[in-house]
Amino acid sequence: MENTNLLFNPSEIFKQIEKCAVENSVPPIKGKITIGKLRWRGLKLVTKMGEDHSSCTYHLEQRGKKISPSYTFSVEVVFK
Repeated sequence: MENTNLLFNPSEIFKQIEKCAVENSVPPIKGKITIGKLRWRGLKLVTKMGEDHSSCTYHLEQRGKKISPSYTFSVEVVFK
C-alpha cells in the first residue's frame, strides 16, 4: 500500500545524504560506499526526536562535526 500523502520523496533525501557523505567527508569517499569506508572515516547518521515526539531530525556527522544539512520530518496522525 503506497502512501500518497507524502510531501517528499524519501529516496531523494537519502541521495542528498549520500552525496554529503561522498563530498564532505575528510578524506572524500572514492568509488562504491561501503560500511568499512563509513566506519574508517567516522561517519554517523544522527537522529534526534522532537520534544513532542511528532518530529524527527537527521544529519550526518564525521567525528562529532556536522557535515550535512539537517532534515526534519514531522508526523501528523489523523483519525477518520
